[in-house]
Amino acid sequence: SEIVSQEPVADAEAEAAVQRHRSVANFVVYHVSYNFCSIIWVMYAVHGKWLNDKTGLDWELYAPWFLESILTNAILGAPVSKFLHSLAPLLSERYDLLRDSVSFGVYIMHGDAVGILCAA
Repeated sequence: SEIVSQEPVADAEAEAAVQRHRSVANFVVYHVSYNFCSIIWVMYAVHGKWLNDKTGLDWELYAPWFLESILTNAILGAPVSKFLHSLAPLLSERYDLLRDSVSFGVYIMHGDAVGILCAA
């Protein structure tokens, strides 16, 4: 009888493990950069007086965020349903993070001790 080599199976499993690690690394890099960019975007709005404590960011500042969402979903090849889900309030981590960043900016914009304490 002929003995079948186990090397191709091991190679396939190793390749699958590497792919999973790359996916996790890509997600972490994207998530950290999105968090950083959201905070920077809101601080830019505070500095430019484009943040309102009643309405949040001026509408012009939502356009780049929306474009980033379109590009990210297009690059990843996500279906339209995933794109729409990424914009849904309370269902989308991306939307919730932007909302939290805007709240942070509003607190900082007030500049008093209570605002800074709330932002922290």
